[in-house]
Amino acid sequence: MNELDQEKNIENLLEDTAEQIQPNLMFKAELEEKLRKEYRPKAGFFSNFSRSITANRPTLTGIAALGALVIVIFWIFQTIRPQNSAGTSEIQSTPESVIDPQNSTSEDNGESYDYREGKLVLTAPLPESPASANIYTYRNDQPATQEEAQALADKFGLKGDTYKVAFPQSPEQTGYVISDGKRILTVYTKNYFTYTPDIVVTDRGYYGVFNENAEAIIFDFFKANGFDLKLDISESPMEGIYQFAQVSPDDIPMQYDIYTIQGSTVTLDKNGEVANLTANLMSYDQNPAGTYDIISAKDALDAILDPNSTVGMTESGSSGGSGEIPQQWYREYPNNETVTISGSLIKYDAATPGQPPLIFIGSTPAIGNIEALKTVNDYTFVQATGQFLLEDGVRKFNVETADVNSIQGYISGSLRQEGSQILLIGDDGKSEYILLDPPADLPLNTKIEESYIGITGALIENTLDWSNIQYIADASSMGGGGGGGGYGFYPLNLTGTPAVFPTPIPSEDQYSPAEISSFLNYTVKSGDTLESIAATFNVPLEDLKRVNYITDLNVIQNGWIIKIPGVPGPTQLEGAEGIVNVYQFKKPDGRLRYQYNFVSVQDSAYYELTGDELEPLQKMINRPVKIWGDISFSENGSAFLDVKQYEELYPGLQYQILQGKETVKEINGYPMAFFTTGNDTYVILSEMGTYQDISFKGDFPEGVSVEALIVPGETYEGMPAIRVFNMVPATNPTTGLPLDIEPMANKILPPGPDPYGNSDEYIQPDLIVDSIQLEYYVSDPKMLYDSPTDAADGQYIQPVWHFHGHYIDGAIIDILVQALKREYLSPYESQ
Repeated sequence: MNELDQEKNIENLLEDTAEQIQPNLMFKAELEEKLRKEYRPKAGFFSNFSRSITANRPTLTGIAALGALVIVIFWIFQTIRPQNSAGTSEIQSTPESVIDPQNSTSEDNGESYDYREGKLVLTAPLPESPASANIYTYRNDQPATQEEAQALADKFGLKGDTYKVAFPQSPEQTGYVISDGKRILTVYTKNYFTYTPDIVVTDRGYYGVFNENAEAIIFDFFKANGFDLKLDISESPMEGIYQFAQVSPDDIPMQYDIYTIQGSTVTLDKNGEVANLTANLMSYDQNPAGTYDIISAKDALDAILDPNSTVGMTESGSSGGSGEIPQQWYREYPNNETVTISGSLIKYDAATPGQPPLIFIGSTPAIGNIEALKTVNDYTFVQATGQFLLEDGVRKFNVETADVNSIQGYISGSLRQEGSQILLIGDDGKSEYILLDPPADLPLNTKIEESYIGITGALIENTLDWSNIQYIADASSMGGGGGGGGYGFYPLNLTGTPAVFPTPIPSEDQYSPAEISSFLNYTVKSGDTLESIAATFNVPLEDLKRVNYITDLNVIQNGWIIKIPGVPGPTQLEGAEGIVNVYQFKKPDGRLRYQYNFVSVQDSAYYELTGDELEPLQKMINRPVKIWGDISFSENGSAFLDVKQYEELYPGLQYQILQGKETVKEINGYPMAFFTTGNDTYVILSEMGTYQDISFKGDFPEGVSVEALIVPGETYEGMPAIRVFNMVPATNPTTGLPLDIEPMANKILPPGPDPYGNSDEYIQPDLIVDSIQLEYYVSDPKMLYDSPTDAADGQYIQPVWHFHGHYIDGAIIDILVQALKREYLSPYESQ
C-alpha cells in the first residue's frame, strides 16, 4: 500500500463515516469498534509496514502534516460516550498522581453559559463586529512549471538537481523536487509546496518543539527567504507545529478547513530553527465579488448555544496533541567504514531525460552501485552494504551491494535480557527476536498493556537488525486525533432574491433523544423510498426525514437502518441474536473499568449492558450470542439492556485465518464483495454480521489473508456468508513474501482514558473559548482527490466566525459559524 492509497483510504473512511452519521444508529457501535482497532499498533508485518511507510515518506516528499494526522472523530465520540452503568466492573490498580479534569474552576475565568450538559466559558471578549464583509472568488491552483520550481528553490538558496514527483491526490499531475541530498524542496503547484532544510534532522526531530518566540522566528524565516506575505500565525494542536494563514486585503485571516491534511504549517526544532515548512496558499481574485451584511459575534455565539439553531456551522476537534512524545533511538554508523543499512526506498526520476534518479534509503541519499535500485518500486524495503561518505557537507551512502528482497520488521512488544542478549517479545507473548547490537539504555521488562516499544529493522530469521526504536512509557497516551461535526454550511445565495427557510420547530414540539432512541428501527429494503416507508407506517414524511437527519428524498440505500417516529420499538429482548464487544477504560486514578456492549443482528440496535455476572462475556467477544433483558434509555438517547440471561450460540466456534481472493461484483444493481478460498465463495459481511462489507473494494487482486468467522448456515441474500474481522494482502506487494496476520478478534484492546474521570457518572466537561475571530473560509479543493485543481470551480471564500477553545479535559475544539446573513444563503441543500 503506497502513501496515495493510504490517503485515499483515509478519505474513503471519512466519506463512509459522513454518509452513515445521518440514518444509522448502529454506526455508533461500528465506528467505536473500527476506531478502537486503530488505537495502538500491534505486532504483525503488514500493519506496521504501512505505518513505517507513512513515517518515512512525509519527510522526503515534504508532507510533514501527514505524520501529524490523527483523525479520530472527536465530535462523534462526544455523542456516543459511555453512560453510567451498574453492570460495569472495575479493577483496582496502582493509583497514579493525576489532576481530575472534572475538578474545574473554569467558571471563574470569564462569562459562563449553559452549553450541552456543561458550561461554555468565554475567556476572550466578543469582538466588535463589522456590519459587512467581502466575498472573494477562489481561483483554481495551477501546476507549477519546472522554471517556477527552480525560482522557488533559488529563494531558499537551494542548489540541486530537479526531479519529478506525482501530486499526492492526482498521480497524473507532475510536481518537482529539487534537492542537494540534505535539503529538499517539493513543489506540487504554484501555491502548494514543502521545504525541509535537513532531511535527517527532520526525520529524527519529527515532533517539533515549542518555542515562545515562534512567531518572530517564522516571520524572520519568511523574510530572510524573500517572501513578502502578510500572515496570521497561531499554535496548532500539535506541539512545535505552528499554523499560518494569509491575510486578506481587508486584514482578515484566510483559511482552509480546520486541520486539513495539507494545512500551512511550520515545524520548529530544538534549536529554534525551522525544521519543515508546508505552504498551502490560496489563489483568489483580490477584487471582492461583493460586500454583504453579516451576523455579529454575539449572534454566532447564540447559534452555538442554541441546540435547535439552524445557523450553518461546523465543528472540529482534536485530543489536544499527539500524546506522549516517544523516546527514540537511531542506529548510528561511522563514515568510511563498510556497514549494512536498511530502510524503505524512495525514488525520484530526473526531470531531465537521461539523468540518474534521486534515490533515498530511509532518509539517506544513495550513490554508487544503484542500478539494482533503479528498477524497484517506491517503498520497497532494502538492505544495502557500503560506506557513508561526506561530500560538500552532504552525507551520502555509497552502495556496494543491495538486497531488494529483505524482510522489514516493525514489531512491538517488550524487551528482556537473557545472558548477553536483548530479546524482543512480541505482543502475542510468544514470538521472540534477538536485537542486534542494542543500545545500552533500553527499558527492560516493561508491561505490554501499560507501555509501548516499537522496533523497525531488517528481519533475518529470529534476529532483528534494528534501525529505529520508539518507546512510550504510558501507552494510554497514544490516542489523539481530530474530527468534525456540526450542522454543515448552507450554500450561498447571491441572486438578490432571499430564499425561504423552513420555520424552525419549537423545542417543545421536537422529539427528545430518548424518544428517538426508543422508536422502531427499520431496515431499508430493495425498492423502498422514504415516501413508501412513511405510508407503510402512517407517519408524516417530514417527521421521518427530521428524525433521521435526511434532507434528500433519494439518499436512502438498501440495508440502511432508519428510525420510525412515533412507532415504539421493543422494550425487551427475548433471545435476540448479536455480538458483544468488551472495552477497557482507565480512570485517572489508575482503576480499570470494563464496558460491555451488544449489537443486535436483527436491527443493528446498540445497547450498553448492565447487570451482574457479565465477566464471562469477555470470552465470547465478536462471536454470536443470544441475550435476554429489559431495555431503557438515558436522557441523551443512549440505550441500555439490563441483562437477565445470555448464552453463546456456537460454543467453541473460533475465528480462522484463511487465504484466498477478494472480488467485487454487481448483484441486482449493487456492488457486493466476495471472498473465495479453495472451492468455497462467501459474501463478505462485517464482523457484526449486520451488513455486507465492501470496504476493501477489490484492492488486493493477488490474494488476501483474512481473520474471519464462518457461522454455520449464515447467508446473505441466499448466498453463503463469512464475517471478516481483518484483511491484509496474502503477500508483501514489493517482495512477494507471505504476510502474517495477527489474530485480534478475541482480544480486548488496551484501555483508553475513561470519559467518567474518577467518578462513576459522566460529567460533560466545560468548554473554554480562548479566541473569537472573523475569518475568510473556503473548503480545501486539494482534499477532493479525484480532481484537485478543478474542484474549486465556482467556490467562494466567505466570512465565518471562528471560535477556538478547549474542553477542560484537554481536548481542542474549533467551531466555525457561517457569518453571512440568512438572505444570502440557501436552505435547500447542505454542503
